[in-house]
Amino acid sequence: MNLATKIILSILCVLILFMGGLTYLITRWQRATFSKSVHHYSMVLGETICDSIATEMELGRSDLVQETLERIGKGSPQIRTLRILGQQGQILRSVESGEVGKRIDLTLLKSYLRDESALFEHRKDGESILSFIKPFPNRSQCQRCHDLKEKIIGFLVLDVSIKPMEELVSSSQTFILGGMGITLLMVVGSILLITSRWVRAPLSRVIGAMKEVEEGNLDVRVHLASRDELGRVAQTFNSMVETIRNNKKDIEFLHQRELERTQRMATLGELAEAVAHEIRNPLAGVSAATKLIHEGLKKDDPRIKVFEEIHFQADRIEKIVSNLLQFARKSTPQFSFYDIHEIIEKTLQLFSFQLEGQRINVEKEFQSNLPQIYADPDQIQHVLMSIVLNAMQSMPEGGILQFTTFFRPEDGMVHLTIGDTGKGISEEVLPKVFKPFYSTKAKGAGLGLAIAEKIIQEHGGKVGISSKAEDGTTVEISLPIFPKREESAVY
Repeated sequence: MNLATKIILSILCVLILFMGGLTYLITRWQRATFSKSVHHYSMVLGETICDSIATEMELGRSDLVQETLERIGKGSPQIRTLRILGQQGQILRSVESGEVGKRIDLTLLKSYLRDESALFEHRKDGESILSFIKPFPNRSQCQRCHDLKEKIIGFLVLDVSIKPMEELVSSSQTFILGGMGITLLMVVGSILLITSRWVRAPLSRVIGAMKEVEEGNLDVRVHLASRDELGRVAQTFNSMVETIRNNKKDIEFLHQRELERTQRMATLGELAEAVAHEIRNPLAGVSAATKLIHEGLKKDDPRIKVFEEIHFQADRIEKIVSNLLQFARKSTPQFSFYDIHEIIEKTLQLFSFQLEGQRINVEKEFQSNLPQIYADPDQIQHVLMSIVLNAMQSMPEGGILQFTTFFRPEDGMVHLTIGDTGKGISEEVLPKVFKPFYSTKAKGAGLGLAIAEKIIQEHGGKVGISSKAEDGTTVEISLPIFPKREESAVY
């Protein structure tokens, strides 16, 4: 169901409820007004007839009573019955002359008679009737023909049909409903026209543009002249598409740079591997030669220190070349599910004597029931060793080395933080710590953290460092608990 249909149905329901309630109130008011008018008409007519008959009887013109009843009764289509009854219920005079002399039961009529006259509604022969009844008192003028003991000498009974009033109310109700129906149709037509012109058409343009963007066309724009909410939606849409387009260009540019960087790194790796092999072979010969010469010298020979320095620098170059090979060579991790706590414990066992000798206290906050990580334990241990070595070097006079583990369900990663209370890293140096061959140490090769970052990325994880000078360093590593998508596809 589209928006225009929802609006039309909502307004239609409100109008139907409103007009239905209004029709009910108007009909009720009309019925009450007409009923009051009929009651008043019947009362006035009845009183008038009573006064006219009483006057004629007093003047001794009783022969005109029947003529009066017929003239009044047959002159109004609403009058159903007009009679004069005796005390015992016999019909003395009537519009219908054929029923004169008959007797009717006065019990019902007298039950409604409370005052000098009565007016009540009832149904007769399936029709609503309003009956007026009034007794004729035995006045002094009437006592010439009636006994003095009789207080009432007869009754006037007038039956007026309410059917014309009901038909009038029904026709009025039909007219009102018809008018409201026409009004509803006009309102619905107007709403359709308005929504089609000012709502549906602009929305269709926006939706069409969104579909084009979904298909990859970022050059589409929506131009609406209106300054209402839909106009602002179009402006926001155009701004959003422009932002997406610019971001796409930036992503493509960065992606291209990353591809070029990857290609350069691959080329550099191949070159580094070749250079490392070329350096390692003659370096081994130099190292062996210096060792033989050193062994052939006397202990007091001043050249011993020179050869010792040559041998030390050769070993240092050998370590740099080994790290360079490890960084350049694309290793194949042996993935499996492991408990990261076991890897941490094995790493700390390797450094137990050094940590104790440097008075470094190890604190652990391990989450219980931690999920296993999907990793190569040897490579993860190599990462931890590099981080622990850096921490020990930043705390030569002792300190605290803290390990914390926890699991975040929202990213599906096991997180490990390693914090120390050492010298920290300055803000200028911090962005460069993962760059290959960058080091602030005199004897450092600058490849430890670069190799660590490479290993963590190959595992589908992340590594980050936060630090301030003289305020310690914290390394946070996050590792997945499931294989990466490309690996799971292979398996």
